[in-house]
Amino acid sequence: MINIYLLRHGKVTGEAALYGHTDIAVSSEENAAIASNLHALSLNLKQVITSPLLRCHAVAQQFAHQQALPLSVVSDLSEMYFGDVDGVPFDTMSTQEWQNLEPFWENPAQTSLPNAESLCDFHTRVVRAWASLSTLKQDTLVVTHGGVIRVILAHLLELDWRNAKWYSTLSIQNGSLTHIQINPKFPEHVLIKAIGTPIKGPNDD
Repeated sequence: MINIYLLRHGKVTGEAALYGHTDIAVSSEENAAIASNLHALSLNLKQVITSPLLRCHAVAQQFAHQQALPLSVVSDLSEMYFGDVDGVPFDTMSTQEWQNLEPFWENPAQTSLPNAESLCDFHTRVVRAWASLSTLKQDTLVVTHGGVIRVILAHLLELDWRNAKWYSTLSIQNGSLTHIQINPKFPEHVLIKAIGTPIKGPNDD
């Protein structure tokens, strides 16, 4: 069995906002803790693949370097792009920006934000990224984003990725692992072993 571990990046340092392609960082202390906790799990990893965005790439690079693992960057693993409101703190949004957000939250598949990536286009590129991941022949850590992980899960479970509840109700915590197993002889047989499991170090409660 091939194990693919989807790691959501740590909590970003900025104010609450929709962070899509905005290249915001995670603190070095949090990245170090994530890398340490991953090491403590003693996973039989052979490579690391990451989104190019800093909040993923920094911890992926740190962990790959510590474990002497090859690191690859895949742009299709980036978070959805939220256009004009991408990275704009909720506390500073204008009335018009809020008016644009409300219908998007209620029906993201039918409502696109100004100058943003559509949910359909986001889904297409994430499924394309998964098609490549599903052919991997060795255990792999994939560092990516909450939206990406939700789309992959909806795809594997054949659930309605257009449903707004899928994005607002399913909890994928920062610094959590989603574990997927693939049988290389029967790649259509996929097992989802864990979803959004917080990773903890040996001294954590």
